[in-house]
Amino acid sequence: MHLISIDDLDYTQVQNIFQSTEKIKQNPSKYQRKLRGNILSNLFYEPSTRTSSSFHAAMSKLGGDVISINEITYSSVSKGENLQDTIRTMGCYSDIIVLRSQNEGDAKLAAEVSEVPIINAGDGKGEHPTQTLLDLYTIYEHFNRIKNLTITFVGDIVNGRTVHSLSKALEKKCVMIHIIICDHNHNGKREGIGACFRNNLRVRGRGGAIIKSPFFQEAFS
Repeated sequence: MHLISIDDLDYTQVQNIFQSTEKIKQNPSKYQRKLRGNILSNLFYEPSTRTSSSFHAAMSKLGGDVISINEITYSSVSKGENLQDTIRTMGCYSDIIVLRSQNEGDAKLAAEVSEVPIINAGDGKGEHPTQTLLDLYTIYEHFNRIKNLTITFVGDIVNGRTVHSLSKALEKKCVMIHIIICDHNHNGKREGIGACFRNNLRVRGRGGAIIKSPFFQEAFS
């Protein structure tokens, strides 16, 4: 099974992930060898610190091994190897591949040729389903549910792939969503998310939870 979009998981599967997360948190030592003998390939076509490290740490804490490819400049990609070739090759070395790319649709393309599961760790302006799971779990921890809530999104809504995935997931759960779109430049001045939120709060009202999406500099360059 691949995880390309948050649509790949139904409500029951999301709940099962939450339950597994709770079990691991309660007794982490019990799962230290759970993935022993398995290899995860971190294949990142764009710079990443937190996402790449989080997958590496998770796999290591569960007893698995990691092949990290974060410097595409020094890989076969720089010699002209295309995405499909790289995925087929890395699939021979690993049991699962985590893919981060700059192009929307790359994760789906990778899944079409891969013989091992593909996890989409962000594809351009597309989706970021694992970040969505983390956001959903954070909401679940706070409210003990992910249904019948009001959620306010504020920030760079257009270019934020995490928002794209999360809004899709929440819409299925009868969640009321408020959108506050922040202009990167407001009246000729760079407007931060905090200022944008304060300027719009009176008009939009407060939500049960607030999701802040950062500005993506490359979208404005």
